[in-house]
Amino acid sequence: MAADWIKMRSALRSSPKVVRISSALNADLFRTVGGLHAVWSLVDEHTETGRLDGYTLQAIDDLIGWPGFSAAMESVEWLKVDAQGIDIPRFEEHNGKSAKRRAMELERKRSARTAQTVRIASGQIAETNADEKRTREEKSIHKDVRGGKQPKAKPEPTPEDHTIARLIFEGVRSAAPSAKEPHWPTWADTIRLMREQDKRTGEEIVAMFEWANQENFWRANILSPNTLRDKWTKLEAKRLSPPTQGNGQKPPAPPANCATCKLPIVPGMAYTNTDKGRVHDVCPKLF
Repeated sequence: MAADWIKMRSALRSSPKVVRISSALNADLFRTVGGLHAVWSLVDEHTETGRLDGYTLQAIDDLIGWPGFSAAMESVEWLKVDAQGIDIPRFEEHNGKSAKRRAMELERKRSARTAQTVRIASGQIAETNADEKRTREEKSIHKDVRGGKQPKAKPEPTPEDHTIARLIFEGVRSAAPSAKEPHWPTWADTIRLMREQDKRTGEEIVAMFEWANQENFWRANILSPNTLRDKWTKLEAKRLSPPTQGNGQKPPAPPANCATCKLPIVPGMAYTNTDKGRVHDVCPKLF
């Protein structure tokens, strides 16, 4: 429904989750990747959100001709099922209408730059003329037809921002198991603002949340990136203050880092042991 193609990571075959699905079904990795392609294509054909109401695990298996495949996807959290239907987590982020539009726009610009470079190299146009032409095209793309203005494009959260948002939610779930899933774009955008405006690195953000999530008082109060950002100064002051003497408590051990995204693995967050080390289950590079 979103378009006649879907986005799949080139290194998908080596993903630990693909290996787990293959092991569960006693199938080779290439067939597993083909099964994933069949499921994601089916979902893409009928929805833009990743939600298929009225579908069951059995229905998916019947449609792709592979008994047990959807249950294996569910076991690695690439598919969720409830009484009303099935859902593909983070589908809109990777294969929704807006995600595909962004990918196609990037490809269009990449192709235009390549063609321009070839024309300059062959002497068809001068480089100064190419720069002028490129400037005119960019102005045309971003021009507001109604007001004649050229608004700045709103910065988009990076994959790292989305990863950090999901790591924080894992920690929130450990403190409040009944916490409802947040609006991911808002959480990721707050992480982006912390990086770009507050000048915090991804590791600093995760480390500060991990510290707060281990403190009895802050554990119940820091339940979103927004509150983490709002209380950062107080948290930093408390974190850097000398520890209370005589309480007999040892400082917590430093967290291990994810072998893929290099961000800390906060206690309570799901991870998978791989041959390269621990890897977050929510790391976008695994999808």
